[in-house]
Amino acid sequence: MDNRRCNLFANWIDRCGLLDLGCVGSKFTWRGPIWEGYGRVFKRLDRALANDQWRTKFQDHIVQVLPRINSDHHPILITEAKFLKEDRPFIFEIMWTQHPSFEHFLHQHWNKKSGLNNILSTVRNELKE
Repeated sequence: MDNRRCNLFANWIDRCGLLDLGCVGSKFTWRGPIWEGYGRVFKRLDRALANDQWRTKFQDHIVQVLPRINSDHHPILITEAKFLKEDRPFIFEIMWTQHPSFEHFLHQHWNKKSGLNNILSTVRNELKE
């Protein structure tokens, strides 16, 4: 694939405001051929992309990389993950900073007498609610 096409695709993703949803499971989604003298190439080619509206509507999603069967690509599955909510790592969303009451929220929940881990844990728990 040439660089021009890759750049066009990357620009299209940017213009549409799409973000990679990440994944759980295998680190790679594609198994390439064995190159003589080099070994096999593994890459994460397959991804789930979504915009902010989708991510807001489907906050309890999970992207799973499934086992590879009869293909050099692993399938990916997007599903609800309500049962895994507590096990998911906390991810700070930049869009929260745009909320009109975000600064007030931080002042209200940021206790300067606590250690950084306690502060972040408090803010995380409040944001989850």
